[in-house]
Amino acid sequence: MYCYFSKKNILLFKYPVNQLQMGELEALRQEAEQLKKQIRDARMKSNDATLVAVSSSLESLPKIQLRPRRTLRGHLAKIYAMDWGSQNKNLVSASQDGKLIVWDTHSTNKVHAIPLRSSWVMTCAYAPSESFVASGGLDNVCSIYSLTSREGNVKISCELNGHVGKLVDARMKSNDATLVAVSSSLESLPKIQLRPRRTLRGHLAKIYAMDWGSQNKNLVSASQDGKLIVWDTHSTNKVHAIPLRSSWVMTCAYAPSESFVASGGLDNVCSIYSLTSREGNVKISCELNGHVGYLSCCRFIDDNQIVSSSGDMTCALWDTETREQKQIFSGHSGDVMSISLSSDRRTFISGACDASAKLWDIRDGKCKQTFSGHEMDINAVAYFPNDNAFATGSDDATCRLFDIRADQEIMMYAHEQISCGITSIAFSKSGRLLLGGYDDYDCHVWDTLRGDRIAKLSGHDNRVSCLGVTNNGMALATGSWDNFLRVWN
Repeated sequence: MYCYFSKKNILLFKYPVNQLQMGELEALRQEAEQLKKQIRDARMKSNDATLVAVSSSLESLPKIQLRPRRTLRGHLAKIYAMDWGSQNKNLVSASQDGKLIVWDTHSTNKVHAIPLRSSWVMTCAYAPSESFVASGGLDNVCSIYSLTSREGNVKISCELNGHVGKLVDARMKSNDATLVAVSSSLESLPKIQLRPRRTLRGHLAKIYAMDWGSQNKNLVSASQDGKLIVWDTHSTNKVHAIPLRSSWVMTCAYAPSESFVASGGLDNVCSIYSLTSREGNVKISCELNGHVGYLSCCRFIDDNQIVSSSGDMTCALWDTETREQKQIFSGHSGDVMSISLSSDRRTFISGACDASAKLWDIRDGKCKQTFSGHEMDINAVAYFPNDNAFATGSDDATCRLFDIRADQEIMMYAHEQISCGITSIAFSKSGRLLLGGYDDYDCHVWDTLRGDRIAKLSGHDNRVSCLGVTNNGMALATGSWDNFLRVWN
């Protein structure tokens, strides 16, 4: 075998390499197996006894009785971390009330109460000299505080930003262009004129959620009048009016087969109703109990599986036949407010009050990516039609577009005249339009590529609490605290 480089740096081979190297590769494999066997044999020789056998002659320990001697009261929110000082008297604790407290455990007095720059703290530490404490969390910064400043007060000593720096560097390498620059050659979209074609009247209290059926005709809505209503949007008639066990409902969902609907709220239960019972009336199919916080959102994968999110900071995958949780998705440090399923039903996005969004794999229950950028709670998330990106809506008055492949935010949608939060979002069928429901009673429409606001839909007399676009992209439905649903096109 021989090889050479031509003037164009093309590597040429006289004949295939694998035929000549097959024997050499086989010899290497055999050598690797022999080395593995030698390692196993060496471990077995050193394993001449077990810890259980060696300690079998020791007397068993008596029952240990530990009693609480002190209770340290002062934090106003969840405590996430603590660490003892080296002198066995003081300890430091970190809480999401935004405080780092150094305690005298003998007297239960606070030695120091240190305000943190970010309340999303996850860890703290006490230096061996007891001269410094440190904390860190979702701000990606390790903040170190000096407890022995000359002035007597606690001062921040330094902030270590290395973690976020490496992530930013990696993201910047892939961020070779901006969405605004790439789309600058596109013509601006004309002003969109959507008109309300139907008004669905029947709820007697605030509407909190809605979801379209897969056939683009029916939708289900949930209201705090204690009713779940399935509507025929063509005729505006009620197909089903389902009384709920709890009127404090926050979410509803329509199964892809249109055979089931689901709802949940402050009762912490996901209730599923069958619309195709033999008797003709709607019956409760099952109740899924497992969350320890309110149910904020739920979405069907199919008739037998549903994903839910909760105020207990988790999401869950349920088997509706066995009524058991098949998977729990833990990782958020705040209430999970919204979820969006991918078109293949293999992944979903979650948005939470920790101002982050996460990408989850339903099959293994693991978080694959975490996206940050918002300054306040994320209330709504929605997959882009091709599943390569997603949008979020937040209380910070912005919507943002995140590219999953680039692992970063690529567009922010904001307007100087908008200062209120977003409750719900949805994409048009093509993805060119992003629609958002706002607390200012309007639905704002954005050009996804250019970031321009191209329409404002006014018609409700209170907060737009929910919205959705049909699968065929032909209609938009909005629900409001004014008790009405409107269908636009």
